[in-house]
Amino acid sequence: MPENSDAVYDLAVIGGGVVGCAVLRRFALAGANCVLLERGADILGGASKGNSAILHTGFDAPPGSVELACMRAGYAEYLAIRERLNLPLVETSALVVAWTESERARLPEIVARAHANGIADVREIGPDELRRREPNLGPGALGAVLVPGEHVIDPWSAPLAYAHQALANGGTIRRNAPVEGGAFDGERWTLQTPGGPVRARVVVNAARARGSSSSSTSRRRRSSGRSFCRSRPSGPRAFSWRAPPLATCWSAPPQRIRRTARPRPWKRGPCAR
Repeated sequence: MPENSDAVYDLAVIGGGVVGCAVLRRFALAGANCVLLERGADILGGASKGNSAILHTGFDAPPGSVELACMRAGYAEYLAIRERLNLPLVETSALVVAWTESERARLPEIVARAHANGIADVREIGPDELRRREPNLGPGALGAVLVPGEHVIDPWSAPLAYAHQALANGGTIRRNAPVEGGAFDGERWTLQTPGGPVRARVVVNAARARGSSSSSTSRRRRSSGRSFCRSRPSGPRAFSWRAPPLATCWSAPPQRIRRTARPRPWKRGPCAR
């Protein structure tokens, strides 16, 4: 969609990190008219660039928490879409190693929490099996908890794929677009950016806690450094878009794509490694 100050989006996402790109993708695939606003010159320039690249099962999350629910849903979705989007996965498993008697005494508690969280293959192993699995561990390891489902991914590939698939299905990304303020008139949000106002029926703040100056917007709830803006969703609409490629090393969708019924996949370009 060309940048038009009179346009009203169904959804505006603030922040081009992994969460923002994933939200944009999900709503674009659903047919929503959505835009992502990133304050930097490119996406993934904040906390997302320094994550640990672990596909986490949530074995140690608080049982029954929103955090656990998000981890489990994200884990399942990544495994479901990774082959279609050509995303990497290294099945490494993980070990929670006890180096002291007090740490070893806590291993059963870790296993019990994992089982309560629905990760049934987590188990405690003794020092002999631990040495067979990790012979290069230093001396003094007393035992461990084995988490077979923990894997390693590429922290860049997934959100970049999410962004490109969102673009291919009608989403819009505006870079160098920090949100400097906003107001809700009862029907829609008006977000102020250096490039002009952006209007949307729903706003999702996926920026880090101090990543945006949009603190004046209402209906926001903070939790563990994350912010959520809530409003009533609107139905999807058909449209076309125009946007530049995000990275020269990755194949981008054509400069203009009209919305189709089938979601378009994303594939890496020839220079991707």
